[in-house]
Amino acid sequence: MNRRAYVVDERRDYLVHVLSRTKRKDYENYVINAVWQRLAEPTLQPETQRYVRRDNGYALIDLYFPAVNVGIECDEAYHLNKAQQLSDRTRERDIAACLNAVSEDAGYEAVHIRAFGSYEQMEHDIDRAVRLIRQRMKKLQPEPWMPGIPPWEKCRERGAIRISDGLAFRTISDVYRCFGHDTKRMQKCFFSLHHNNYYLWCPKLGIEMSDGSFSSAAFGITNVISQDGKTLYSQYEYELSSAGDDIARITFAQGLDELGRKAYRFVGVFDEIGIKTNSSSIVEYRRVAEELDITPWL
Repeated sequence: MNRRAYVVDERRDYLVHVLSRTKRKDYENYVINAVWQRLAEPTLQPETQRYVRRDNGYALIDLYFPAVNVGIECDEAYHLNKAQQLSDRTRERDIAACLNAVSEDAGYEAVHIRAFGSYEQMEHDIDRAVRLIRQRMKKLQPEPWMPGIPPWEKCRERGAIRISDGLAFRTISDVYRCFGHDTKRMQKCFFSLHHNNYYLWCPKLGIEMSDGSFSSAAFGITNVISQDGKTLYSQYEYELSSAGDDIARITFAQGLDELGRKAYRFVGVFDEIGIKTNSSSIVEYRRVAEELDITPWL
């Protein structure tokens, strides 16, 4: 008898989910899937509705390829409004400021698909986007996307972790596995790694508002990272008398993964600078490394 069995395939399930996330956005759905189908590169990971933090909120990129740092934006008719165009330019500057740090070799580039024009115009823009992505792939030679392999295994195999990897770790325990520990459950978010005064830090990030205030405090402390990723601040609910230490903080910030789930991503190694100027409750940290050799822990 010929029996049928369900095949577990993480690449298939990921793509089905990611490429069908848009609801009641027919033009965007068409553009996203047209770009992906014409690109025909199953080893290049796509993300839809990519979350990018801004100082006064956030932005969502319609389609993003993290390995080549290219975003695809579907511009519908409302983008023709002059006020909207001004808002779009500000939004894109904010996105670029954040994502330019992803790769030293290729700054963020956005390709706009004019969905408000003719069919021929829209198809021309889609083909232009595909050409740019292929050019970036040829230049950067990114590592193939291999879904199903845990991120800590990728780090262990390489012996290093980099910001540009963009790896998403579901739990702090998964992060800890990068350093040779297979702990099933980890409650702490700041603890020693017992090598050269390195500590592992997994902060939950808040948002800096336009008036300079902070939101989303957790356990009396709100952590905020700058748009360029080079500075991190911790605001306390009380005044500090002193700050400053020689601890190197290997930092994985809590955010969302490609499917909208809570996850931790490496944002660099940070040193504490001290209490922020003109403040008595905010501690400033400066990024000192974008890549970390993890072989001493393996």
